Amino acid sequence: MNTISKVQKIGKNLLVAIAYGDSAGLAVETKTAQEIKKQYGSVDHLLDIDNPYFDKSKAGTWSDDTQLSLAIANSLILSGEFNIDSIANEHVKALESTPLITHNNEVIPRGWGKSTWQSVNRLKTKSHSPYNSGDKSRAGNGVLMKLAPLAFWQFLTFSSNDRNTIEILTRMTHDSDLAVVTSLVHRDVLVALIEDRIKSGEVIDFASSKAKYYEKQYPEAKNITSQSLASLSKYKNINQTVINKLAPKGGFFAPETLVLAYGVFNNNDKFSENIFEAVNFGGDTDSVASIVGGMSVMLHGDIDMPSDIDLLEDLDLLIQTGQKLVDRALTR
Repeated sequence: MNTISKVQKIGKNLLVAIAYGDSAGLAVETKTAQEIKKQYGSVDHLLDIDNPYFDKSKAGTWSDDTQLSLAIANSLILSGEFNIDSIANEHVKALESTPLITHNNEVIPRGWGKSTWQSVNRLKTKSHSPYNSGDKSRAGNGVLMKLAPLAFWQFLTFSSNDRNTIEILTRMTHDSDLAVVTSLVHRDVLVALIEDRIKSGEVIDFASSKAKYYEKQYPEAKNITSQSLASLSKYKNINQTVINKLAPKGGFFAPETLVLAYGVFNNNDKFSENIFEAVNFGGDTDSVASIVGGMSVMLHGDIDMPSDIDLLEDLDLLIQTGQKLVDRALTR
């Protein structure tokens, strides 16, 4: 595929893919594979949403995975460069626009992970700067789920070797070496997919080697990510038994999120198929499904849109923002 053609297709489809995966998984987030199978058989389309961290909402509604991917994209469009103060401001605006719900007697922003919303709240109150706002020693997947627009931007601006930018973004909410390593690994995977340097069946080994490299640079990360991915690479058939063994927390922990996402992508790199395989695996379904949807777009550029894509909230906005991201990067 012509590079310019692929870039334009990624721009059109990337945020749509993230939002579709987010919405598809949101309906069953936190459920196990067994619970999903018992209730639905197998999920293969967008469902009305009712989970403990979200209000009841119609099919096509999306959550923080898409909100914060948009926050990254909007900042890059406005600034024409990576600017952590601008990114922090876009995160604060996203938080302020999010309804509050009560869960376990705690008032929380609807759908947001705890480390992310507490860190962004520190930015909102101006008690901290983006350089010291992150939760110490935390390694949730709140950065992985929103990383695709920045990885795409770095490819477009020939800055995909910029490690510092990824570290700054990660530590703004998740201040640990382990979180930084997983972010760097996933950025490298996304860029390699855009550049056609790897295919779906090569992602796990590629990511494992990258993890080993970055773990040497960030020793407090230990070898958790590389070992998890190396263990995954031993399996030819990545099924629910394998996922339960290697990702017992269901993907709410960044190394496990990579195991889930890369395991799904290894099985099938086609958009709808990998979205719903991620959903039916259970756990942090919205984040994992949005991540693998983004990976599919990065590899193929074009995707076959599901028949229920028109249900997706703010579809035109998602398309237009992605296209603006490409235009801004190419004309800066």
